[in-house]
Amino acid sequence: MDNYKTMKKILLFLFIWTSLATLNAQERPIEYNHTKEVWTGFTLKKDLNKKFSLNFDEQVRITEGSQIRVNFMEAGIKYKFIKKAAFKVQYRYSFRNDVRNTSRLSFDLSYKWKIKPANLQIKYRARFQNTVVDYTGQSMAYFRNRLIVTYKYNKKWSTYAYFENFYRLNERNEFRANRYEFGANYNINKQFELKTFLQYDYEINVKSPSSRRVIGVLVKYEFD
Repeated sequence: MDNYKTMKKILLFLFIWTSLATLNAQERPIEYNHTKEVWTGFTLKKDLNKKFSLNFDEQVRITEGSQIRVNFMEAGIKYKFIKKAAFKVQYRYSFRNDVRNTSRLSFDLSYKWKIKPANLQIKYRARFQNTVVDYTGQSMAYFRNRLIVTYKYNKKWSTYAYFENFYRLNERNEFRANRYEFGANYNINKQFELKTFLQYDYEINVKSPSSRRVIGVLVKYEFD
């Protein structure tokens, strides 16, 4: 029990510290290079037992000019080491339209709290990721913090909102982006789930920053 309390305190401290640091660090310019995208794809999930699960994702991200900006495939394994906490490793390969295909390895640590009287779930996720460009070998490492709040209406419907920040490593050591997302999940049946969302993110601490508005539709299938 003491270990669980310590973990919660550490994760909560990480999120609060990085969130405050982000607000303090960002210098939002007057003008952004705005873009719009549509994200669509699917997730396949298989529980191996009560502790381990596998996932496979494929997603296509399309710009407002109907061009495919990126198409990626991702596979991962998740280990639930206690009831409320989990560790996950994922590998992603992305095909891009500018011949800058990338490989990405990420490590997640997550912890969730349930507030039963209010039908709420609060989840914090810390992620370290490193992306390598195939052609140039350029490496881009980030530390990401996400806090998501989910409200469950009933067995079929739930809505959620989250905030996430991106901290650039590689000797840059500064915050580079913030992301906000609001969405809804609909359980079609025990195996199929439909997710729709609106997302907004923007860059900070860069010379020519951009912002992005996203509409997303994703489907998840969970094997028996």
